Amino acid sequence: MDTKSTGRAAKEKKMTTLTILTDYYLADLSLKNRSRDTIACNGGWLRRFDQFLQARGHSRVLKDLSAEDAQAYVVDLQARDARWKGHPVIPPQAVHP
Repeated sequence: MDTKSTGRAAKEKKMTTLTILTDYYLADLSLKNRSRDTIACNGGWLRRFDQFLQARGHSRVLKDLSAEDAQAYVVDLQARDARWKGHPVIPPQAVHP
């Protein structure tokens, strides 16, 4: 690999967002013939994490994310009353507020 392409790859890596990586990950799951439900659930989880970061004004560029960001998201999820609301597999009548 030449120096020019190495520099470009490093720059692209620094600018990769959670959204872009999520799209790549979901495409990979599809190529591996994972079920539509698996792809939908994984995509939903990652999009909700992305929305959590966005709502707090946090950068979604991967180089700016840390384990503490993921831990804050988990704490936020655990503090919610209706944890399964909107879950694609749980029937609406099974959700308890």
